[in-house]
Amino acid sequence: MTENILELLTTLTGSDNRQAYAALQDLEAISRKSDQLLAKIPVFAEMVTSKRSFVRVRGFRLLCQQAKWDQEGELDCLLPVALAILADSKPTVLRQVLAALHGVVKAKPQLRQLIVQQTAAIDCSKFNQETMAPLIEKDIAELQQLIVALEENR
Repeated sequence: MTENILELLTTLTGSDNRQAYAALQDLEAISRKSDQLLAKIPVFAEMVTSKRSFVRVRGFRLLCQQAKWDQEGELDCLLPVALAILADSKPTVLRQVLAALHGVVKAKPQLRQLIVQQTAAIDCSKFNQETMAPLIEKDIAELQQLIVALEENR
């Protein structure tokens, strides 16, 4: 792993949110192109348990980015625990998590049913009913529609 990637991983959990977000974007770009970060799946899974919501989201997004490269099924073992993030009290966290799951359902058909079950259990009543709840409900519906479409084309 190059020194630049190690530096990005360090910045990812730092206190400067602007720099950490830039590192996230760089790491996501690397993940889209290659499996260079596949070995860091456990690191990303650990980040999902952070007390800091920004770190949880960054970890989950990067964990999901590895789905298309994960031939050994490591994500299959870690995702059930990582999906606890779906109970997060912050709606912005939940929206980013739901968006990140799109890549997982495309790459990992064996995880689709788990994701359907977990997203169906999301309690949207805890969010503002005029603003955030409808957006989250829409995000859930889009993810579940994607899963249905992918299953039909199998």
